[in-house]
Amino acid sequence: TRRIAVTEPGRYDVQAGLTGCSGQSREVQVDTVPVGPRPRLSSSLGARFCSGDTTQLAIAHSSQNFSGLRWLDGSQDDTLAVTAAGNYFLTVAGAQGCRVPSDTVSLNVDPVPAPQISSPDTAFCAGDSLRLNLNDPSLARVRWNTSQTTASIFVDQANAYFAEVTDTLGCSGF
Repeated sequence: TRRIAVTEPGRYDVQAGLTGCSGQSREVQVDTVPVGPRPRLSSSLGARFCSGDTTQLAIAHSSQNFSGLRWLDGSQDDTLAVTAAGNYFLTVAGAQGCRVPSDTVSLNVDPVPAPQISSPDTAFCAGDSLRLNLNDPSLARVRWNTSQTTASIFVDQANAYFAEVTDTLGCSGF
């Protein structure tokens, strides 16, 4: 082997031989350079956020002043705007030109609820009423355009009806 990957500090040398001749290299001392503390990341919306939202990643409050930020996409801003699920990290400049990786933040994006209104009928006679239902058990809050806040409502006028809903994860949709 012409190369080795050195992962531990220590003294290294190489011995080589060719047709009965051999030789040994000078010994090389490999040292580990302390690079300083590892930055911690924080997300402005936490580890879970709703589809369509944007969270800002930044170094969490620290007494350490980090420089030379580089996000995994190559940008060098203090914050990174994120709209997609995934694992995110950055590196900072450390001692002796070494790059220090931050911790990795795993982000999840929850879908926005799309409520489905159901009814046994879509037409009714004058003087009658019609029941409209939202049949989604994950709804935490409901607000119809009639200001009602229940999963089912009765309507007695022809109109366009819709509901804004919020699921148990806090995501809202129409």
